[in-house]
Amino acid sequence: MNRHELLQQAGDALKLAVPRAQADPSRPAFHFRAPAQRMNDPNGPIFHRGWHHIFYQTNPLTDITKPFGTNFWGHARSRDLVNWEHLPFALIPDHASGEFGCWSGTVGVNGEDNLVLLYTSVPDRQDRGRIPFQQRAAIGDAEDRSFRPCDGNPILALDDRLRLPGGPVMDPTWRDPYLWVHRGRTFMTIGMGGAEAGSPLFEAADSSLTRWTFRGSMCPVSAECPNFFPLGGHWVYLYSPFDAVEYRIGDFDPDTPSFTELDGGIVDHGCRDWNGFYASNVHAAPDGRQILHGWVRGFEEGHGWNGCLALPRELTLDDNLVLRQQPIRELRTLRGPERQVAGMLLDNASQPLPDVAGSQLELRVHMERLSAEACGIRLRADASGNGGVAIGLSDAGLVVDEQPPVPLADENAELHIFLDRCVVEVFADGGRVAFTRVIRQDLWDTGVAAWSRGGVAVLDRMSGWSMGAADIR
Repeated sequence: MNRHELLQQAGDALKLAVPRAQADPSRPAFHFRAPAQRMNDPNGPIFHRGWHHIFYQTNPLTDITKPFGTNFWGHARSRDLVNWEHLPFALIPDHASGEFGCWSGTVGVNGEDNLVLLYTSVPDRQDRGRIPFQQRAAIGDAEDRSFRPCDGNPILALDDRLRLPGGPVMDPTWRDPYLWVHRGRTFMTIGMGGAEAGSPLFEAADSSLTRWTFRGSMCPVSAECPNFFPLGGHWVYLYSPFDAVEYRIGDFDPDTPSFTELDGGIVDHGCRDWNGFYASNVHAAPDGRQILHGWVRGFEEGHGWNGCLALPRELTLDDNLVLRQQPIRELRTLRGPERQVAGMLLDNASQPLPDVAGSQLELRVHMERLSAEACGIRLRADASGNGGVAIGLSDAGLVVDEQPPVPLADENAELHIFLDRCVVEVFADGGRVAFTRVIRQDLWDTGVAAWSRGGVAVLDRMSGWSMGAADIR
């Protein structure tokens, strides 16, 4: 099947899926999502020519979660990272050349000021393991709307011994290139390099970004979706090891080359059982903020859509080399009128909050446990304040939707909560802890309740806002 035929098939499938997706009341309203069908990893976010661009893996033929096969790259742009305009597919697999999927990658700007998409080309499932993955490129036009395959593809390939030219043995499924610029030099690493290669480091041979020279292994990490960027006087390495996304803080020497680790931790604690935040990607906003994106997974199949992106988060580094995350301030434009609750005493009870309700909410909550074993907020609660999803504080830490607790430095710290129909994102400890979770898609109650268990707690104060839908079209 050639690209034109595949594109026609995708268009036919989307015509059927888009109305179903738009009519589904469980579909997130202010998180970024594809027009319909399955989407997964964010790829190559970048600010260029006055627009924020996001690319993402999508299969427009189905909303089935796995297996990953015919992946396209979707493409959208935004002025504010909240409201988005969908653009034509950026990458369509080239079955004629043996490419059956365009997997994750990165985006840079070449010497002609055009976007260059660098991505992993994968063979048909029956050939994987026998035919290694390749890294390919596509060059954008002057309007950043269409992309043509690079004449020199593949730009990086393994020989018959699975070696890079002049380099180590690689895992045949090496993938997910990530690009950055440092002191006028352009570098790239690639994930899943294998035990010998770790995180291989490449440097662009020229401004075309299609010719790369292997420089060595920067560290022993071998995992999916590597991201590497400067923050707070150090460098941050994010990666997805088939579990919660991890981060490492350290120093980068491009001449050695090496990344020397100083500290690290978990980016988002909600990633369990194929649910939560995964496959991160980062880009720099024009004001210097480093903005984190991630794939939210764990949705039901059969709705005509599957997957969305987490809310964009601004990253900072505190004095203890702990990564902090805060939802970007631009999201405040979606807020409705503020509702406040203060000084509510709870004694082993659940108390509905009649002035705060809905399926699209932002809450800032400060509670003290006093003698209670646990206390918190319940979303999607019924009229009596029961059911739904509990977000709680206890001796063990933060608990969301009955998942294992996450320890907190300050158990009485403010909770910053977003509910977008069936997606919950929670930020605690001043942004040191984040927790993303897909909740049941058949919860229709809209109540919010404060609760305590095993004793007395007090809801000191809470501010709540209904959240409007983002304009994504």
